[in-house]
Amino acid sequence: MLKLKSYCINLVRAKKRLQQFEEQWRPILGDSLEYVEAIDRRDIQASECLTDGQLACLRSHMKTMNRALETEFDYFVIFEDDAIPEYENVLEILEMVYQKTKCDIIHCCLKKHFYNIESIKTDEIVIVNGMPPEGAFMVFYTRTGINQYLSTFSSERYPADWFRKLDLDVKTCVIIPPLATHINEYSYISTNYGRRFLP
Repeated sequence: MLKLKSYCINLVRAKKRLQQFEEQWRPILGDSLEYVEAIDRRDIQASECLTDGQLACLRSHMKTMNRALETEFDYFVIFEDDAIPEYENVLEILEMVYQKTKCDIIHCCLKKHFYNIESIKTDEIVIVNGMPPEGAFMVFYTRTGINQYLSTFSSERYPADWFRKLDLDVKTCVIIPPLATHINEYSYISTNYGRRFLP
């Protein structure tokens, strides 16, 4: 098994999400799981390019990645706290995909209306080369992948889950069906897809 370190980004006031995540993911991730306090959109101002929610999300992901780089681990999974596992053997599937692809960034989450992307089937898992149109609530990174991400997004011009038309110098892919789905009620970022801001 890959020696993984797992992080979950959680807003302090989102206690229900924290409890749900702990109950659903701790049995899967075990002691590798660590929580990172999210940056609250209430505490920052929107930039020229990003809304306050997008900027808070991006900075929360970058904060988590920088913490990851301080460890001795080489493989990481970063979650947002609304991720819901679709399988009990998530880690086994993730390792299988990594060993087959050697991708530095593997998106384990994808909205259902993107499933018709042209794809390559490997066993029961479909692996799509490249980045998904959106979504960052469960992503696998190698240390190289994190360094590339931080280099690309350091300008704070893009939301954390916006990967369209970006050229990254690492190999990336998406797993279909996704290993995680997410809660649709609330969002830290926007009101897209009928989601509301956390109160």
